[in-house]
Amino acid sequence: MRIVKLLFVDVRPHRPGPGTRHIGYCAYEVNSNFDAQNGFGAMLRGTFSGAIRYFHDGGSWQTQGLTVN
Repeated sequence: MRIVKLLFVDVRPHRPGPGTRHIGYCAYEVNSNFDAQNGFGAMLRGTFSGAIRYFHDGGSWQTQGLTVN
């Protein structure tokens, strides 16, 4: 069995970054690029776009949609 270690960074920006656009009440569109390494060591580059919404009552974020290319 192979165990994969995932690293997560908990960063909560105080203002939207350059790939983020406000689209309505507590909703944002996010567009960005990513680099990832597969199990063979090859580097993969891709893009993603999605929409997220913040819920004040629970203090949580919810993904409304996500597309990865």
